Amino acid sequence: VRDFEIPSVGFKPTGRRCEHCHGELHDNCLDWDDALPEDELQATERHASRADLALCLGTSLQITPACDIPLRALRKQKHKPDGGSLAIVNLQATPKDKRAAVVVHNSVDRVMATVLRELRISIPPYTRIDSVRVSHEVERQLGAPPRLHLQLLSVHGADCPLPWLERCTLRFEHIPDGEALQLQGPLWRAQVPLLSLPDTCVALLKLTLSHGLTAPSPQLRYVFDLNAATCGASRRSGATSERFEVTTCHAEYDLAQMALPLAEAGSVSSADPPSAPPSAPPSAPPSSAPPPEAAPEATAAASSSSRAPNRASAKRRR
Repeated sequence: VRDFEIPSVGFKPTGRRCEHCHGELHDNCLDWDDALPEDELQATERHASRADLALCLGTSLQITPACDIPLRALRKQKHKPDGGSLAIVNLQATPKDKRAAVVVHNSVDRVMATVLRELRISIPPYTRIDSVRVSHEVERQLGAPPRLHLQLLSVHGADCPLPWLERCTLRFEHIPDGEALQLQGPLWRAQVPLLSLPDTCVALLKLTLSHGLTAPSPQLRYVFDLNAATCGASRRSGATSERFEVTTCHAEYDLAQMALPLAEAGSVSSADPPSAPPSAPPSAPPSSAPPPEAAPEATAAASSSSRAPNRASAKRRR
């Protein structure tokens, strides 16, 4: 799984190639002005029409045509003569609340934790594992001592970043009291004179993970032979590398703490909308005013396809 963000949007080439077929890779992100891919939109509408229940979790339901897709579940079909149902979970009100059988104004995480608690379904721990490649090569030049080049590389390519890595400290096992070398991004490279190193080296690399990653700082033990590759004068030996798997995040979920209290876990039926609070000021905006923009946590789960402003009129770029 790619562990870094692609800077482009709109199905543009990323500059990377497939590891298997070596074909050119394109991003799969829509910009605000990009239309939804017609084939995928039609397939989504077909599945929504067949559905008995549409769940809208964390979306303001304001951008067409995506906001109208859940309403297709309400249509009457042969297998559902009375039509389907719509349920909405969002922090703020949405334009489709009146069409929903159930509306819950709360955090999606807490609502889903409540559902899982009532169904007695546990959430398995989440462990994120990233990969990194440690590479070394020896540079030998006439009239100069040989030097070791040691580098951390993304497994996705030498030009790809390591966003989960904040800092790397390098030591050598045979010099326990030696000064630590700091590898800094984006190159994550260190140069060491070979005069102080034995033929077989053990590099100890302590990784400091980026802010927000909860796993302990991992340490890599990289064993390599400086004489494994031969090289002539003023030439570099071929680079040798090893791939490491690194646990960068681990989380466990306690539904008892995440779920809503039973008194707070109520829902609002669209047939019986809540009345305005008595303390509402007379100058409150009319009901025809557009709903406020959803908070970040309410829109985080929204599909990227809901960002397209209109139906696809151009063919999808590939």
